Amino acid sequence: MIAGVADIARTLKLGPGADLQAQTGPLISARQRVRVAGLVRCSLDQGAVALAGVEMIGEAGWFYQCIVMTAVSRETT
Repeated sequence: MIAGVADIARTLKLGPGADLQAQTGPLISARQRVRVAGLVRCSLDQGAVALAGVEMIGEAGWFYQCIVMTAVSRETT
């Protein structure tokens, strides 16, 4: 089942809210994008397995790929 969720996450179209074809939008701010990147990095460093996502998208806007991970520690902060 988790592999199916990861497959769906990889196919979601990212875009701005005004794009009617977009299925998911950007994060709220550059600060939040940096925070998400830190959480992803920390999770991976602690043994999480990335099945989809884990990359910021471009320099314009605050886009981040849809993320699906397994084996994430409850202690990851």
